[in-house]
Amino acid sequence: MYGWKVANIPSVNGIDPPKELFEVDPHRVFGLSISPGHLISHRIKRLRSLGNPENANYVDEQLVMKEIRNANFIFEKGGFTILNVSNKPVETSANEILNIMANRFEYRGRRLDSPYPDVKE
Repeated sequence: MYGWKVANIPSVNGIDPPKELFEVDPHRVFGLSISPGHLISHRIKRLRSLGNPENANYVDEQLVMKEIRNANFIFEKGGFTILNVSNKPVETSANEILNIMANRFEYRGRRLDSPYPDVKE
């Protein structure tokens, strides 16, 4: 919509994120964090929809908490902006990112007006 190039890089235990992630301006990278309870709830729904409700490791609280800690470590290491997306619709999180980006960067020498002025950084 804005001509931006974006990527979603999932955090997977045991797999390092691509080195290119740390070569991008950290003010342009957002780490999406979520509470363990919300993530487990989403995963249970996903497993049910896939007909595989018995995948215990995918929803194990200790493993999920380890995944979240690992993701937060990556966010901190990269100096990325962290957004908590627990209990938020994806549109709300997207609007927050658009507002932050509009406040941080200029286009052709002028500050961008936020398309979502009611969403605060």
